[in-house]
Amino acid sequence: MDHTRVTCPNCGGHFEIHVRATRGKCPHCSISLIYETVREPPVQEMPRAAPEPAEPAAVPPPVVQPPPSEPAPSEQPAAEAPPQAVQEKVDITRIEHLVDAMDHERGAPRPSISDIAVIESLVPDTGHLSIEKKVDRLLRSRTRTKG
Repeated sequence: MDHTRVTCPNCGGHFEIHVRATRGKCPHCSISLIYETVREPPVQEMPRAAPEPAEPAAVPPPVVQPPPSEPAPSEQPAAEAPPQAVQEKVDITRIEHLVDAMDHERGAPRPSISDIAVIESLVPDTGHLSIEKKVDRLLRSRTRTKG
């Protein structure tokens, strides 16, 4: 089992990743993700008659976790359980709208007097004017050589 199925916390899309992958992007919404290995709760097993030979430990599949909800007081985890990592959901479109709104609120900055002076001293370099000047120079040089 080289691949495992994960769910994107941003768009909810499902896709498969390699079990040893630590970083990647969601193919649906292109958000960058960090994959964490999550241990699943132990399953009670029947006692075995004879121990099996030692096998290499299988790597548990990484899973992107949704933010955990507050457990009820009766469901508090035991003190021995390792703490779970918190994965935050990010709404990129909301952030983009906020940034755009900030740009519109500020408006365009007013140029200072020195900025206006520098801008007016610059000669506008438009493609048409420079080409027309070159053509005029060529025509003048040809008429001078002929006459």
